[in-house]
Amino acid sequence: MGSWIYHLRIAEQLLKCWPHLDVMVFTCGNLAPDSGRPSADWTSFDPPKEVTHFLRSKPLRPRSADLLFYRDYVASNARLDSAQYAFALGYFSHLLADNLWIVQIEPASRQSNADLFARLGEDAWNTLKEDWYDLDRRYLAGHPECLYWRFAKGAPQMPQYLPFLDWESLYEQYAFMRAFYQKPAARPLERPYPYLNQAAMDRCVADSTRKIVYIVERLASRASTDNEPSALYLLPGVDLAPYEPPIGDI
Repeated sequence: MGSWIYHLRIAEQLLKCWPHLDVMVFTCGNLAPDSGRPSADWTSFDPPKEVTHFLRSKPLRPRSADLLFYRDYVASNARLDSAQYAFALGYFSHLLADNLWIVQIEPASRQSNADLFARLGEDAWNTLKEDWYDLDRRYLAGHPECLYWRFAKGAPQMPQYLPFLDWESLYEQYAFMRAFYQKPAARPLERPYPYLNQAAMDRCVADSTRKIVYIVERLASRASTDNEPSALYLLPGVDLAPYEPPIGDI
């Protein structure tokens, strides 16, 4: 559920922990779950998010059954020098990062903006995302050497590592992601951020990175994943607590 730059910031930190991985293939894997071709109003995708994100029915949390993906595509390709493994591990990292965003950020967002959600329902997220994307743009402006700018030069040509993805749509969405952040900002970037501020975003990136590394290390040392739907079950209880509101500027 987090923004594309949220995912790329996590990917950049993970690559410091896993320097053996192919950088751009891992990066592309991190963005691949968001590769569904959108409808005209962006309310549905092909393939649907139920497929690309291994979604379970609401209100179950974590939403993504990330361990289903791990068992089929990560554990079975665990050659550390393999590009296919790098792509799959990136994909798995994205699913975990989405689940962690839902755990850490979503409850505080709903609580702090209860009136907005009461009035708009789930469409309230479109208003909250204005802060997310502007924080992304502000981060990119201040970090000209970050991973996004390497990705912005183009995605490598890769074989179809995952059979359930539309590979043509994947590259279309990569192009869209590159173009999206190079459009002029609609609002001043130096402003208050009432829904999600820089400190909360930075905290979420750091916390999610640390938890993903912990999960991957724990999975590598386990013979069984106990048929759980999500690897978040491996985290200590304190790491599953939502952030306390407010997480925006008030």
